[in-house]
Amino acid sequence: MKIDFKSKQTKTIIIILCVILIPILFNQAKSLIAGIKYSIMMSQPKTVEVAKPISKEIYPEYNTTGRIEAHKSVDIIARVSGWLQERYFQEGDTVKKGQKLFLIEPDEYALAAKSARATVNENTAVYKNSEVDLKRATELFKEDLVSREYYDNALTDRNKYRAALDGSVAELKKANLNLSYTNITSPMDGRIGKANVSVGNYVTPSSGVIAQIYTTNPMKVIFPVKSGDYIELKKYFKEKKNENPSLDNSVSIILGLADGTTYEKEGKIEFVDNKVDETTGTVTLRAVFENPDELLVPGDYVNVTIRINKAMPVMLIPQSATKTDVGTGYYVWVVKDGKTLKKDIVVNENYDNNWIVESGLDYNDEVIMKGIQNIYKSGQPVKTTKYVPEKETKKKN
Repeated sequence: MKIDFKSKQTKTIIIILCVILIPILFNQAKSLIAGIKYSIMMSQPKTVEVAKPISKEIYPEYNTTGRIEAHKSVDIIARVSGWLQERYFQEGDTVKKGQKLFLIEPDEYALAAKSARATVNENTAVYKNSEVDLKRATELFKEDLVSREYYDNALTDRNKYRAALDGSVAELKKANLNLSYTNITSPMDGRIGKANVSVGNYVTPSSGVIAQIYTTNPMKVIFPVKSGDYIELKKYFKEKKNENPSLDNSVSIILGLADGTTYEKEGKIEFVDNKVDETTGTVTLRAVFENPDELLVPGDYVNVTIRINKAMPVMLIPQSATKTDVGTGYYVWVVKDGKTLKKDIVVNENYDNNWIVESGLDYNDEVIMKGIQNIYKSGQPVKTTKYVPEKETKKKN
């Protein structure tokens, strides 16, 4: 079959094919050129900024959360039953040791004490009379003027009345003690909380806590420390025989308050638990803080910083220079002999946007700080320039 290229129909088909195919061929050529350019670009060494790990002496810190407790606290509980007749304090007041707090209606107990006193007086008189009778019986028995039975009866009566007197004296002490319990006083200096029972209510020893008093100065802060951190801290413990361990002056216990400020007084460790909590993997510590301005309030939570005051040398690298693998953890890219090398590292705490490196790097390693996004494999050729931290760049500008 011959094609007539001079025919009008054939020319029309050729024009249509050109319109369709030329753009396709053009785009394919364009893609091919771009691919060639990309391949050329990828084969050329990338420029990265490198720097050696930072050697620095820092003061290690261990951070946790603590809860404030009163150094001493006392629950006020009624020791006798009766109607609550008076309350002698304002809730939240500072109270002194021996200060009257509540009065339970005393009339019943006063009458009981008065009755017990009368019984004691009566038994005292009877006992004294039995002493006289025994003395007389003893003299008559010596002169053989009375029988042995008469003497024995006198002795028995004297002993019986003395026992009755002793019993009544004990009852009088008990009655007076119960009467004294109607006046509820503060057992110590401190601040009293809200009254849990109002005047006019009937209270008993089983009514529970009717008020609570806690000391305001000093205060305790209880906080947990991870077992790993505790092992590090133990280097700074100094222990005395038969005493709880304490921390020497090389360690500071610092509190961060709820308003974001730092409490001005440092604490002193007074107690370290003797075991690791199985559920949390922590050891409980307790520190004591002076609290003259009463800024520390029982039940409040605070941030606790345990700061080591002895400088320790560490290796630092910026966090931005690290990457992570699911299997191996953190790693960095270093440059050796003009080529990239992947190095797995072990990091510890964060320090000023840097990682503290425990292992995996050498101080002579040139770590890629900028241009990491262009690195895709070990052995990749790169060009290096000196890394200048942003802080230094801003200073120069």
